[in-house]
Amino acid sequence: MEEIRKSKPHEQKYFNQAVINLSKNKNITSINKTYILGFIRQHCEISDGTPLSFSRRSRYIHHLTKFSEFSGIKDFKKAKREDIENFVIKLNNGEITQRRHRVNMPYSIKTIGDTLGAIKTFYKYLEGDGYTFPKKVAWIKKKTKFLDPQSLTESQVEKLKAGLGTIRNRFMVLVLGCDLGLRPNEAMNLRRRDITKKITSDGNEVYKFHVTVSKTKPRTISTRLFPQMVDLFLDEYDRKNRDPNMFIFDCSQPAYSAIFKRAGESILNIKNLTPTLCRHTSVTTYAILGLSSSQLSYRYGHTFNSDVINHYLSRIGRLDDEGGEKIDASKSIKRDNENDDLKRKIDILQDQMKNVRQDIMADMERMFSKVIEDGKYSSSAHNPND
Repeated sequence: MEEIRKSKPHEQKYFNQAVINLSKNKNITSINKTYILGFIRQHCEISDGTPLSFSRRSRYIHHLTKFSEFSGIKDFKKAKREDIENFVIKLNNGEITQRRHRVNMPYSIKTIGDTLGAIKTFYKYLEGDGYTFPKKVAWIKKKTKFLDPQSLTESQVEKLKAGLGTIRNRFMVLVLGCDLGLRPNEAMNLRRRDITKKITSDGNEVYKFHVTVSKTKPRTISTRLFPQMVDLFLDEYDRKNRDPNMFIFDCSQPAYSAIFKRAGESILNIKNLTPTLCRHTSVTTYAILGLSSSQLSYRYGHTFNSDVINHYLSRIGRLDDEGGEKIDASKSIKRDNENDDLKRKIDILQDQMKNVRQDIMADMERMFSKVIEDGKYSSSAHNPND
């Protein structure tokens, strides 16, 4: 398998420790431990062709460990729907807590959603075919509280464009962040061969980025906002005659994120400039430019009709605009139909009037003919010469 860049150097260490903790956990049966580790190997190490990060594998172990401990299920395959329902009810009601700062605290809405999602995915591979959910977990709804996503303003993006010093930093923050909206791990796994120039149908030049490593799905997307910066970066990169199969960046993911943080502090005077904030900026920008929900889902690696994408569209009022446009279009169609009906009625009435006029004229002609004939007979009857 092709080399995959690790997103964080210490992630594998945490993952190895999570596996050790699971094996030593006396509250989980041996059969459940086997199921969990088998799931990690089957799904997480090879997920749609792309291994999941060690951090995500660790989180899966954490969620499934919690599920096994608090549900009381001794054998996951023998679990009934009622057993899973009881666990979900306790989790949603805050009866299952975690120890934080010496206090038992309920799990956050996001963690609850992640736990429920992990359970569904686990059973999809344990008892399903890897694509459909078994009935015992198909009913679970992953409830997540969506916070209004922040994004940079147009003026802030312009300040970054003017203030970022090096070509490399401008490429990272503006192209990979604010234009493509790549996740850090996706950006760190880019190679020179993954970037190609294409000519569009309207004759414009665009760069295509083939995202080969993603926590969701690989995809090919284009940069439209800053093509000149891609030109400058690739010119500088290619002059060094580097191997096109090598990773573009030789830094770690924390170092990559630190570039965003320093740019935010020095140029925008904010402390929360992250690759995620730039990703939100990219989604918002392209939503305003008119990309559909399915186009945005593909571009940013979400499932089609994703709630996340719809949340962005709702945030900028696109869904309401589209609804209004449909209402306006419906009204217009209704008016057109009414006009067509009225026109047809007028045509029918005109035809009827034409027929009436023709009947009247015919009656008048017959009447005049009869009068003329009667006049002839009358004059001949009083003629003295006859």
